[in-house]
Amino acid sequence: MAAPKETPPLAPLDYALRLAAKGVPCFPCRADKRPACANGFKDATCDHERLHQLFAHPEATLVGVATGTASGFDVLDLDLGRHPEAAQWWDSIKDRMPPTRRHQTGSGDGIHLLFKHKEGIKNWTARPRLGVDGRGDGGYVIWRPAAEREILNQAAFAEWPDWLLAQVARPESAPSPKPNGNGHWAGDPSIYRYCRVALDNQRQKVATGPNGSRNQELNNAALALGHLAQ
Repeated sequence: MAAPKETPPLAPLDYALRLAAKGVPCFPCRADKRPACANGFKDATCDHERLHQLFAHPEATLVGVATGTASGFDVLDLDLGRHPEAAQWWDSIKDRMPPTRRHQTGSGDGIHLLFKHKEGIKNWTARPRLGVDGRGDGGYVIWRPAAEREILNQAAFAEWPDWLLAQVARPESAPSPKPNGNGHWAGDPSIYRYCRVALDNQRQKVATGPNGSRNQELNNAALALGHLAQ
């Protein structure tokens, strides 16, 4: 008896068209997760003709999805492999988490949890722990099932639990990092990791900003990092 033929994975454009048919606005991204279009997530669309144009970009290898009001859902992004703090936090709260859609992330050891968009939810980094980020209005995620990552839970989008919002609403207090005489950060190494995440986040904002806005993004990043260093 012949073995059943495996279904080949969908091309990024085909997957984007399927999502668009369900009302999920998409746009192309490069292999490093940067947008492969002029205006980043602002180019996300459900229009099939426009998606064909966008995904004609030679580096359109991943499907990006705008979060927040645009799609109707927010994403809690847990980087459990690189950040033990995030893994410990997840272990402490996962039994309280309502059933909601979950995706495996690109690293294979992280999780995207999708919730119905709640007004006022925007983007954040490292709250309440390093490795716990969020995407809402003004953000996007890579739709990992389009890159053959596992759908861990196909439940409908849940509402944000109040107890969870309370934990991610504000960062934990931390002492201001100060360099020692050797140019290294003194004190708790978690302070260095906090600053590393902040720097990487601002660098990504500058790199992925739409054409014509890079100078403004660079200025905003300098102000944000300068405030952190005070």
